[in-house]
Amino acid sequence: MYVSMAVENYEVIFDSVGDNATLRQRTLPLSVGGVGVDSIIYDSISLAEFNVPLKVFDTVSQFRIMRTDTTLLSDTLSVYHDNNMEFLSLECGCITYHTLRRVETTTNIIDSIIILNEDVRTSIESTGTNIRIYFHSDD
Repeated sequence: MYVSMAVENYEVIFDSVGDNATLRQRTLPLSVGGVGVDSIIYDSISLAEFNVPLKVFDTVSQFRIMRTDTTLLSDTLSVYHDNNMEFLSLECGCITYHTLRRVETTTNIIDSIIILNEDVRTSIESTGTNIRIYFHSDD
């Protein structure tokens, strides 16, 4: 059992006049990795949504998100969160749940982000997507 933050990829498409907007989920070729660590979580995989672990002993987790189909710069997603340890059992010990406080990003490929659900639980207890990322449109 593990705890990870669920993220969805979306874009907003405006009509030619700019009056009406359409929201659609995007499947994008992405590489996602932690900032300050030597690991890549996803490497050049087409994703419409993805999960990332948050730091247990820190209140800020950062991720580098890069589209692998373009030469645009990558973005850094910063997630500010509280950590809440809960005792499971003598055999399992404790598990750390997270409460999202705020998110920030650079805006090279990402337009904006919102928190949909601030409670980050295990995959079994999950109540849905935690963060939605709106990418800049290709149009």
